[in-house]
Amino acid sequence: MKIAVLDLGTNTFNLAVGHFVNDHLNILVDIKVPVKLGDAVFRDGEISLSAQQRAKSAIKSHLEVARKHQVVKIVGVATSAFREANNGQNFIEELNDLFGLELEIIDGKTEAELIFKSIHYCVHISKPSLIIDIGGGSTEIIYADNTGIKSFYSHKIGVSMLKKIFAFGDIVSGNDINEVNNSLRLLFKEQIGSIKNLLQVNEINLIGSSGAFDTLADIHYFSTNSSNKRPETLSYELNIATFKKIYAKILSSSKNEKLQTKGLEGFRAEYIIYGMFIVNFILSNFTINKIIQSKYSLKEGVLLKHLIKI
Repeated sequence: MKIAVLDLGTNTFNLAVGHFVNDHLNILVDIKVPVKLGDAVFRDGEISLSAQQRAKSAIKSHLEVARKHQVVKIVGVATSAFREANNGQNFIEELNDLFGLELEIIDGKTEAELIFKSIHYCVHISKPSLIIDIGGGSTEIIYADNTGIKSFYSHKIGVSMLKKIFAFGDIVSGNDINEVNNSLRLLFKEQIGSIKNLLQVNEINLIGSSGAFDTLADIHYFSTNSSNKRPETLSYELNIATFKKIYAKILSSSKNEKLQTKGLEGFRAEYIIYGMFIVNFILSNFTINKIIQSKYSLKEGVLLKHLIKI
């Protein structure tokens, strides 16, 4: 049985269509459309009319694809931008009426649990690990080991919010970097301290999903391979030195240079540095063994949840 999932994020609306084949999740469709709800939400507190039109257009397109695959069910979740917008609930109700859906706004705890479900499917968590999902409007931080989640935090800071706070020029300066790091230190102080108190080992893995980590994996792969497509694997590993090299390149790249970087999708070019800042901040606060990118994130977690019920 095929199920479609709509993941209505702050910057992108994502569609996944999947089913189980021989007890393994098979993703038939994986599409993302930029909608940029966050630009208005974090500036004005509301989803703007123009963003609403982009949202409706993206959903209409996703539904056309889903129905071509003859799915038996369409489910949908909305995250940070809808949680924070004054008109978020009203807009969800309008979308449900317009398209005959049952979209729901999920809280940070539910989002973190669904992200963990998908990552646990992709990555064998054999040692204590920090699991990070950096979205447009929030960052989910999960501390887990082979027995499951030990703690989780959903912080109202994502790449769109950082972009609103820090309006950098074309090239990021040393002062810019210091300013961001000082802010992140204050914003994440409580969460970082709580996780450190739980740690019983010196070295942990960093497991990441969604935009920043997908982009990291893509940039690294295409910088070392001539192929036009990265192989379909459930996870991708990078060492810390590799991240530092990519981070330094992005920091020193102009907008045009970012757009020409293979593996960096055009609509992510204006946001990627903010995701990199968060990753680098985490690396500076913990002894990380390696970075593992999970192919699956929130939408696959929703898929797994519903498919397992069938």
